[in-house]
Amino acid sequence: MRTFLTLFVAAIMLLLAPAPSLAKPTKVSVPMLRTMLKSGEVVTEGDILMATVDSRRVNYQSVRSASDIVGMAARRMLSPGQQLRLTDFETPAIVRKGSRVTMVLSAGGLQLTATGKALEDGGDGAFITVMNTETRQNVEAKVMAPNLVKVLPMGQLALR
Repeated sequence: MRTFLTLFVAAIMLLLAPAPSLAKPTKVSVPMLRTMLKSGEVVTEGDILMATVDSRRVNYQSVRSASDIVGMAARRMLSPGQQLRLTDFETPAIVRKGSRVTMVLSAGGLQLTATGKALEDGGDGAFITVMNTETRQNVEAKVMAPNLVKVLPMGQLALR
């Protein structure tokens, strides 16, 4: 009985053990940086080289094409030769914290403009907080162009 139990447990362990992979690991080409990139620096074609890595090191967050990151800004310092993730990059800021911006509010055919101060960096299409320099009130605004933001009417803020 004891021998049967030992054989039974051994058979179960064999069934539950992961099967050894017979497939040969494949290599894929991914972009990597040639030189260090500081936070906020924009990636150019010359910053990138293609490297071959084991496909098991590539996942859904990995940058797979140079075109995915050219023109994007580094979120943090990135070293040459390290594998890059999509989360390492963001749209470059076209409005800088502390810069003067033109705030535009359009509603019902009426357009108002005022001068403001950006309280945070923002890329194209990003929502940032801006202080109206005349009233000193803070408003949320959408970055439209360098130093130009669009203030949304009150009813539209929740829809952004």
